[in-house]
Amino acid sequence: FDIWGTNDKFHFLYFEVPLCGNTETLVYVENFTAKQALAKSGLMIRGSLDPSSPHASVFVNGDRNKSFLFRKRYGGSSRRVRPSLLQTTHRAWLRIVRDSSSNLVSGYYKVADDSEWTLIG
Repeated sequence: FDIWGTNDKFHFLYFEVPLCGNTETLVYVENFTAKQALAKSGLMIRGSLDPSSPHASVFVNGDRNKSFLFRKRYGGSSRRVRPSLLQTTHRAWLRIVRDSSSNLVSGYYKVADDSEWTLIG
């Protein structure tokens, strides 16, 4: 199972959001135990449930790094952005924001309630 390449395969819980208007979603990843460094826990916005759908995602990875993954078009390759190799903790706030006027999706993280949001991608 992975979110990578041109075809994703993973377990998820989802809800639909309106296609018009801005969207912002937050999650607190409190206890994420991973057996692999590339395991992921986080948030995703997808064009559809199709495995090759465009998507934008923000994750805590199994190696404790934070990352932003995206695929711009159906069947395209996924790309990853990592702000640094800062391995802090599996605990983190994650935030994903879609600006409908520019159709831009951004991913953020912070490791403490009182810290500033860090833009990943």
